[in-house]
Amino acid sequence: MQRGVSLVKRFMAYVIDVLIVNIIAFLPFKGTLDNLTRGLPDDFMGLYSYLISHPEQLEAIRPVMLTLSIVSALSMLLYFTFLHYKIQQTIGDILVRIIVKSRGKLTLRKVLIRDITLCLIFTNLFLLLILDIIYLLIHKQRLTEKWSETWLEDLKQ
Repeated sequence: MQRGVSLVKRFMAYVIDVLIVNIIAFLPFKGTLDNLTRGLPDDFMGLYSYLISHPEQLEAIRPVMLTLSIVSALSMLLYFTFLHYKIQQTIGDILVRIIVKSRGKLTLRKVLIRDITLCLIFTNLFLLLILDIIYLLIHKQRLTEKWSETWLEDLKQ
């Protein structure tokens, strides 16, 4: 039986998962990031102004930021896909007590389709994630869930 899961629970699970993945994904780059950001302003507007007036610094940071975006996106895709495929839950899902369900068998193809947009938050393809979120707000189901014939169920009931 398909039961709706609140947007709050979905959001909480996603935030928990993003934090976990990014801590793991960014740890190997901590030294490089510290070296690149040493002496840069801490606030967004200060950093923006500094990088606009020092384009050479922006060029030095760009390859590292591209690498971090790719590593983060792939790490998130692997995390979500592996856990949803193997145990139907991520750590965030477990903590808020929700589970992925499917019409028929939950296949790797279905999991990849449902999870592909979740990994795009740190790439320039994040607009696809925004589209998925807008669809969720309107229809109470993500577009990729519809395509993959999967949904979330609340385990508390």
